Amino acid sequence: MEFTLMHREIKVADVEMDSFYHIKSIKNMYTAEHMPVGTMQKQDADQQALAKWWSRRTIPKGRPRLQEVLDIRNMLTSKELLKDSFGLSLSDQYWLKPKDSSVSWEQIQFFTTISRSSLEK
Repeated sequence: MEFTLMHREIKVADVEMDSFYHIKSIKNMYTAEHMPVGTMQKQDADQQALAKWWSRRTIPKGRPRLQEVLDIRNMLTSKELLKDSFGLSLSDQYWLKPKDSSVSWEQIQFFTTISRSSLEK
């Protein structure tokens, strides 16, 4: 399975994932300066560091009711949940765009823009 790692609307790198949703390889890098912190080694992307970064985005196994959610969704691991939510996190603005998909950051992101005028009402 191929995806494009995105930082908001910026293409960062194409990655290939195995059937267990682990990052197997980095196929192409577009924007090295937008790689997640700690995933570069000199001027090259570090596949192992990126895979570790990705695995840390999953819901921890000890999270209450995680198993219930996995059972309801007929999933085995929280990595499947992560893949189904485009790898989104509330702590940053990275996500995985499925190859050949037209989905955009604005369509899937968790953040909303609140205008200053609406706060003053």
